[in-house]
Amino acid sequence: MTLKKTLIYVNVIFSLFCSAKSFGNTIHLGAYFYTNSCEYFSAQVGAFHVSYENKTLPPDARVFVRYGFGQTERTRGHSVWNLETEKELIKSDDNTWAGDFSQAIVGRGGPQYESLQFVLRIVGAREDHSFFSFWEKGNESTFGYFQSEEFPKSIPCANFYDLPVRDMPILKFEPVEKW
Repeated sequence: MTLKKTLIYVNVIFSLFCSAKSFGNTIHLGAYFYTNSCEYFSAQVGAFHVSYENKTLPPDARVFVRYGFGQTERTRGHSVWNLETEKELIKSDDNTWAGDFSQAIVGRGGPQYESLQFVLRIVGAREDHSFFSFWEKGNESTFGYFQSEEFPKSIPCANFYDLPVRDMPILKFEPVEKW
């Protein structure tokens, strides 16, 4: 299969569509899933793009995505927030913040991650110079978060640098309440 046909296959089969409005703000999550070579059991990778739009935040606000990966283990059941990481998103001129990250989701002899969990942390100062900080998680529960749908099980070979980043397929997600 040629790379062009592989990319079309990736876009058609693994296009997972979602964006969420959370309290008037918009969150988009995009993802590509690919095997970085066609050799014997190469690592399968998820490349993710998250963006957050909030027209009400002050210009100096900072937005961070905190994310981890869920997996089902034969011996311990379902686990969440593996490899927990926080990354600052970059602000554009129109009060939209965005960032990219990637992770091997299946590796030989390693864990197999099945979903992405994430929250957004927003910090900044108001006009009166008072500090604010809040979590964007889609619900009012204490430990709530967003969780993506399960990652695809069969992933075609592709070179990440040949994937069209601007047309990244959208990955479905929903809020999870956790008290």
